[in-house]
Amino acid sequence: MTNNPPDLRSFAIDVVKRLRAAGFIAYWAGGCVRDLVMNHPPKDFDVATSARPEQVQQLFKRTIAIGASFGVINVLGGGGRSVEVATFRTDGKYSDARRPDEVIFSSPEEDALRRDFTINGMFFDPIEEKILDFVGGEADLEKGVIRAIGDPIERITEDRLRMLRGVRFAARFGFTIDGETFAAIHRMADTLSAISVERILAETRAILESPTRVRGIELLRETALFPQVFPELSQHFEVESVRQETLAVLGIPKESVPLAWGVAAMVSRLSPLEGASIVSSILRRLKSANDDHDLAVWLVTTSRQLDGVVGLHPHQIKRILAAPARADLLRLIEAIEIVETGGTKNTDSIRQLIRQWGEAGIDPPFLVTGDDLIELGYRPGREFKFMLDTIRDAQLDGQLTDREQAIDWTKNRWPKE
Repeated sequence: MTNNPPDLRSFAIDVVKRLRAAGFIAYWAGGCVRDLVMNHPPKDFDVATSARPEQVQQLFKRTIAIGASFGVINVLGGGGRSVEVATFRTDGKYSDARRPDEVIFSSPEEDALRRDFTINGMFFDPIEEKILDFVGGEADLEKGVIRAIGDPIERITEDRLRMLRGVRFAARFGFTIDGETFAAIHRMADTLSAISVERILAETRAILESPTRVRGIELLRETALFPQVFPELSQHFEVESVRQETLAVLGIPKESVPLAWGVAAMVSRLSPLEGASIVSSILRRLKSANDDHDLAVWLVTTSRQLDGVVGLHPHQIKRILAAPARADLLRLIEAIEIVETGGTKNTDSIRQLIRQWGEAGIDPPFLVTGDDLIELGYRPGREFKFMLDTIRDAQLDGQLTDREQAIDWTKNRWPKE
């Protein structure tokens, strides 16, 4: 879930209390416990319990069976609150490298052992406020280590996505990856294709959008996952100068960035033509949303068009600055300029023009429309767009300032026979 109402924590406590009152074991589990131990506010709360799915549904009025065969029920509360409740289980064989063929409902200890990494394998009793740790998660959090629970080869074989999750967690928290776990990821990196591109995209998005994205990319390379996630860029990243400069651009914004920005920055050391082709290939292959794809391609193709801005016509600048994604474009232009020149002279000039013109000057209402041209007696056709663009450019350059002047200018520019 993406929303986190202020009283979600109290709702998650109430869910545990009701399960306990009915005679079941119930704890908070997984990522929320990890975040609590690290003093990070959890984004959501998951509950693990001895209650079977049908028993959970009997206890709570509003539920959604999001994975009843795996023992997972979503319990809904008011105000958009939602807590995922899962029955303690052990997993059978994973034939599809994603989900177990069967599950056996079990104990907290056995449930912990089937999870991915030790830092995600702890439970928390919110009533007595104590941690239950059967896998050494607390110690690994203290040491800053990402360690698979049990045999890392087995954990990865069960779900190949755990390789990318391990990289994401290590980058996000600034942790190292345990030696055996790292070796297992490196050994099995080329099996990542066993999972769907949609799941790969979700992890890639999380890595690239994060402020720790540079470390994430470095870990993808070190674990041999980079060619699996970005095969289109594998050869370019073998060139030391290209790789270092690309990572420098990628890391300049210290805050989170959109996926499209991250992908665009990955090709920032290539020509716009080649970069746009590669960006398009990456995002189409990963089945990203059209909005992500189109924005990334636009950022790449436009990133060089404002170089030497002081020598451009106003209409050339304004047409670009009128775009909804202007802020993302300026961040990319600035990052590239810093890497190339060590300063932001050109970007500062662009921002000065924005202040000088204001939004009304950058994208003013059109003085002449297609309907106006028809009313003036011009026939719609191929020349219409050229005429409208020419009029608009004259307006943006300050040559035309009102409708009457623009109409007269149009009639003189393209006289009727």
